[in-house]
Amino acid sequence: MHTPERLEADIITANASAEWAALHGSERSAAWPRLIVEDHTDSTNEDAINLLASGELGGPDMPDASGTLIVTLDQRSGKGRLGRDWETPAGSGLAMSLVIQAPASVPTESLAMASTLVGLVWRDVLAAATASDVSLKWPNDVLIDGEKVAGILAQVAPSLPGPRGVSVGDSKTGVDKTGLTDKTGVTGKNGVADKTGLAEKTGVAGEGDAEGAGAGGLNLVVGIGTNLTQAKEDLPVPTATSLALHNCTTDVHHLISAFWTRAIAVLSEWLPAGGPLDQPLGSLGCMSLVDATRKHCATIGVDVRVQLPHEVTITGVARDIDAYGHLIVEDGTGKRHQISAGDVIHVRRSDGHYA
Repeated sequence: MHTPERLEADIITANASAEWAALHGSERSAAWPRLIVEDHTDSTNEDAINLLASGELGGPDMPDASGTLIVTLDQRSGKGRLGRDWETPAGSGLAMSLVIQAPASVPTESLAMASTLVGLVWRDVLAAATASDVSLKWPNDVLIDGEKVAGILAQVAPSLPGPRGVSVGDSKTGVDKTGLTDKTGVTGKNGVADKTGLAEKTGVAGEGDAEGAGAGGLNLVVGIGTNLTQAKEDLPVPTATSLALHNCTTDVHHLISAFWTRAIAVLSEWLPAGGPLDQPLGSLGCMSLVDATRKHCATIGVDVRVQLPHEVTITGVARDIDAYGHLIVEDGTGKRHQISAGDVIHVRRSDGHYA
């Protein structure tokens, strides 16, 4: 797979306009969200969070930042879930961060599935670009033929006080003062507990001020890190893969524009509807978010080991995704556990794949 020396914003934008017209039969009438192409950066997620904190995104001059996309082929200090490093040599990996400004009408349980929603969009793009089986691993990985090609991390981002919402957190400490119940017990930024109920829940981590996008709403940044060109011996673990290993020849500009176009279409339908989990969406092939997750989730039916907070481990078979996006795991005694947060390990299957 060939990657350019640098990404060109004009190419991505032109491709996105053509993609939109092909999908919808006409040009997009609304203005396109902002596209930020970086030659290199420490973290696209941190860049998006900082822009929201400063008001450059989501402030008076740009109140609607949903759909803003930051991309780079050279991310030098990326992070995954639980603070794990995600670093690749320049040009071998693609980092993207998508801004979602959710109104107060979108409930917490819906926001907890934001990373899954974005993962479904990226899965669709990669499925169209390869001849391989592309699926999701609950809660936040994208697999090709059972091996991890991309990881996803959603973070609650700060906002400025003003018409779009009241800033309720302390950006210096990362304390979230929304008063929402902490359902996870997992600490957020700087070791401070995230009380939004989103920290690490299906990949959402607390990052400070938690209110924006209108009184009671939330700003989210969803980051995706994808392996592009690595050979098998260059990957950090044997359960990882890259697009090049699956003969993907699609130009990276086209992959980005296809993702951006589809993500905007999904958000434009899902957010105004209140973030439904069970309502069919045209932008998801007339499936609901939960049904689409069930259809494309490789975790269902697999033997798993789930590592929960406080060193609790559950071993069993993943049986289903429930109506709220939780993973249902049946242990050896037949008891079913509803998993809303945790590190899920696929136990090696008979075909030799696991993740």
